[in-house]
Amino acid sequence: MSSSYSSRLWVHILTLLLVLEMLSSCGSASQAQGSQATPSPFRFFIALQICLDNSGSFPPVYRVAAQKSIAARINSLVQPNSGGMAVFVTQIAKSTFQNDVLDFSVPAIQPLPTAPAANPDPYKNAAATKAYKKALQAALDNLNAVKAQVKHDTDSLRNLQLPAASDGTDIPGCLDDASEHFSHVSGSKVLLIVSDMQNNINTQFSTVNLQGVVVRVLYRVCEVASDCQKNDSYWRKVFMQYGSASVNFYDPAESDALHETF
Repeated sequence: MSSSYSSRLWVHILTLLLVLEMLSSCGSASQAQGSQATPSPFRFFIALQICLDNSGSFPPVYRVAAQKSIAARINSLVQPNSGGMAVFVTQIAKSTFQNDVLDFSVPAIQPLPTAPAANPDPYKNAAATKAYKKALQAALDNLNAVKAQVKHDTDSLRNLQLPAASDGTDIPGCLDDASEHFSHVSGSKVLLIVSDMQNNINTQFSTVNLQGVVVRVLYRVCEVASDCQKNDSYWRKVFMQYGSASVNFYDPAESDALHETF
């Protein structure tokens, strides 16, 4: 074999290897772009106050159901491009204010890195793809670590055992607690009350501020429809008086069907 032929052969081999490298790099970038879901809109920070009725008039089975559904909803919101959460859980009892039973936070999560655009320079393309894969893996590792941490906290909510049922129901104390907790945070504010809303403690309202708060009353059991409508109307007026953005009441069947508790 002549030296001239050998030189030409090596040129062809090197050219082939270069083409294969370019195809591989472009394919990797394209695959990475294809595997990355369309980024979801940024989800702002959420402050969540949960009040769980532990009085004798409220069936505990509904409280347990609410704990599970709310915990599942919190887990579902642990996503990239989100501002995090602060969660406060208060027990509605004879004396509700500052009767906290659980609190935890969900850290903010950065959006996943964006796959690089194809570069005509195969070496720059390969370097960019390598850097992207490294950044993506780091972001996914962080996401999974946050999910594991939050799962541990929401399991505490799912399995929360409250003491023996109280002989009184202090709803105003729940509003005071919510107002106090919300005063230290900014962002979206949601108050979830799991109760029949049958207040029987003559507690005086303190200075309550629920400005912009979304209120949802879950598992609001009812025996006499007309009485419940009057009670709902009363509490709606109270919530709106203190600045709530919206107020909705859900009976047990509606609450079971409500996949997004907040």
